[in-house]
Amino acid sequence: MEMMIIMFSPVFALALFLFLPFYAALPIYIPIFIFGIIVNYKMMRSMKLPVRTGLEEMMGQEAVVIDDIDPEGKVRFKDEIWAATAKDERLEQGDKVRIVGSQGLVLVVANTGEKSNAIEERLPN
Repeated sequence: MEMMIIMFSPVFALALFLFLPFYAALPIYIPIFIFGIIVNYKMMRSMKLPVRTGLEEMMGQEAVVIDDIDPEGKVRFKDEIWAATAKDERLEQGDKVRIVGSQGLVLVVANTGEKSNAIEERLPN
């Protein structure tokens, strides 16, 4: 709601011209108008930015297997450990995988055919 007030503040500020003489309303209206234009421009620009959080951000990114996936295991993605599953393939510790989907909080991954250079630790049982 607050954003709507800021967006339309130049329109609301036109009421100044009803109550004040033109020479008094104009110096008040101009900063409000400029502020409204800047806020609207920045808001419209931010709406075009790519998604940076959630599952949408994870799709297509690479992760590393830290606990063998057969049929379920664990992967490390950006210093977070996720449960993962792979469709019809067994993946071993150290394999690089691509995140292709999710089933609830379990990531669905596909093998990229590469091995990770970093030595990953096994999770304690």
